[in-house]
Amino acid sequence: MRVVRIFNRAAAALSLLLATLLTWSFAAAQSSTETVTTADNRSWWLPEAASSFAGDIDRLFYAVLIMTGVVGIAVFIVLTVFLIKYRYRPDRTATYISGNEKLELVWTLIPALLMAGTAAVSQATWGHVKNRQDWPTPEQMTERVKNKEIVVCEIVARQFRWQFHYPGPDGKLGPRKIELIKQSADLAEVIGLDRSHPDAKDDIVTAQMVVPVDTEVFCYLTSIDVLHSFYLPNFRVKQDAVPGLDGRVWFKATRTSAEVIGRDTTNPLGVVDADSGLTVTVSDSKPFDIVCAELCGASHYVMFGHLYVVSWEDYEKFIDLYGKLQAPADDDDFGF
Repeated sequence: MRVVRIFNRAAAALSLLLATLLTWSFAAAQSSTETVTTADNRSWWLPEAASSFAGDIDRLFYAVLIMTGVVGIAVFIVLTVFLIKYRYRPDRTATYISGNEKLELVWTLIPALLMAGTAAVSQATWGHVKNRQDWPTPEQMTERVKNKEIVVCEIVARQFRWQFHYPGPDGKLGPRKIELIKQSADLAEVIGLDRSHPDAKDDIVTAQMVVPVDTEVFCYLTSIDVLHSFYLPNFRVKQDAVPGLDGRVWFKATRTSAEVIGRDTTNPLGVVDADSGLTVTVSDSKPFDIVCAELCGASHYVMFGHLYVVSWEDYEKFIDLYGKLQAPADDDDFGF
């Protein structure tokens, strides 16, 4: 029958198109195994890339976008042709068909292969970003923090702000307790940090996230009230903060805030010096945005934070100033 022949021809054309697209998407995603460490992977609509794996994420994104875009266009073309060709006419009678097994097999098998192929080629990137097998043990974390090889930070979300908990010179994050959480001007009390614990005496809690460039940052992520989502658009990082759970997220900034966002000398990042009482400028760069990507309450729209990527020298200055500022009165020297 004529309608069946047209269906078969359309299916054959789509099959060829989708097979070519599948081959291309495999090749494109396979190339994403090469880690991009610069922002050469810029786009005209995505936020400028600033992390070591942002290029991998972007290539997968574009592969899926082109694949679904081509399929969508092909489907709408066929739909438009059929709407016009078989539109109602007074002298035309309806023709009934019982189905076509070959055609049904094609439109079931091709999408299944596309989805399976996409999942297969994305596993390497997914595992690298979301499920690192070489995540340091607590002992390794402590040693590498002391050796200035990595940075460790606990990110604590609450309605409607972010707090950032860094270890002190001992390289260990002190424990937090639910019963110690309270509204306070002291950020350590806001997250319930147990200052009585030896590991917590030199810890630092800040309202801005500051990390050094070209350094791996390992973060523990949690929430103390409702579900939040830690999102760094420029870094292609997004991870839910779930109450009662310690999530994990890591990234490595490849460019400083000043290089990507610019500088603002009128509103620099500063910390009050405990000795002089004066504010010391740490960085005059504009910050990256930290966004909550999960609806978390009536004031969700104001839950944003700032991430400064600076040099190692500026990062150490920031940690040193905050450490002295938050040092308990009975212990002024933590060895900074």
